Amino acid sequence: MMNFFYSFTKYSLCLALFAQTACVRYIAPRSELDKKGKGSGNIVLKPEEFENHEKRLADKLTALVESRKSLMAGSGESSYMIGVGDVISLNVFGFPSLSTDSEVAADQTISLPMLGDNIQAAGLSLGDLKSDLVKRLRRFVKDPKIQLSIKNYQASRVFVVGEVTKPGSYALKRNGEQLLELLSEAGGRTQNASGHVILVPSSTSASSDSAGVEISLDDLIGNANSRPVQISLVAGDTIIVPEAGNVEVFGEVEKPGSFKLASRTSALSAIASAGGFTYAAKVDEVEIIRDIGSGSKVAVLLNLEDVALKGYKDIRIRDGDVIRVPSDSGSFFRRQVVDVINGTFRGVGVSAK
Repeated sequence: MMNFFYSFTKYSLCLALFAQTACVRYIAPRSELDKKGKGSGNIVLKPEEFENHEKRLADKLTALVESRKSLMAGSGESSYMIGVGDVISLNVFGFPSLSTDSEVAADQTISLPMLGDNIQAAGLSLGDLKSDLVKRLRRFVKDPKIQLSIKNYQASRVFVVGEVTKPGSYALKRNGEQLLELLSEAGGRTQNASGHVILVPSSTSASSDSAGVEISLDDLIGNANSRPVQISLVAGDTIIVPEAGNVEVFGEVEKPGSFKLASRTSALSAIASAGGFTYAAKVDEVEIIRDIGSGSKVAVLLNLEDVALKGYKDIRIRDGDVIRVPSDSGSFFRRQVVDVINGTFRGVGVSAK
């Protein structure tokens, strides 16, 4: 009788285990798939291409910064090049009748009292225009003292679109005006904004790139260990602030699903968003899958045990990345046995006398 009871219990446990495992998906690690020759479809395990994609993005940013260093050297209102639509304010000390405002016309000139029409202004700095006006005024005033300023900037405009409080067209007020300054003028980012911006350079810029250059806001702000990245703007630039992207996390995590990306989300922080690993996770072979364009997807394996416990380098997650957390075969099946055994304890107890 005892043997029959034991056999029946063992048989029942096996059936329960089979039913349990049939409901739980085993996520095979890449190494196991490769051994069986199954692979992962069109996803290619190319760590070098994964790194090259990151390097290409970083190189584009470096090239943009380098191409605009000269703007920083001549930054400020004094070096601003006057353009069509700007309103010039002239104040001649002691001669209020000569003081006036004049808008730069389509033919790039301004008109001033006594000095006449067709005075070239566009393409000149305030200093150059001031020198020219002083010479002209000497015909009427012995030692003219003038003050010249731009009352209304209109010529050099850039565009801010996407997740900012006040999207629209903005006039640059000086040479070397910075990207971060303009984002502030646009009211800053909305709550739905991504942790990066994309700058599409003006078509007349030497650094023109129709695909745009990605810039992390952390890089623009800087920190104790790195200086802020300074990017000067030129007329015609477009700044795009995209909506925060998503990362998909599935496999051996507590809450698989899609999660919003914060600034510089790493693989480890994405796993944390998914509630952390289950105890069946193969944490030394987590797979990061990325679309690098042209229909190509590449993957890299990451040992998150080394990242978490030994301080190894983590991977920055980008919009559209997929994190696949495989199962550790031994842990997975032990987990199923424990769950089944624990299930047999429900409703079973010892009553105290």
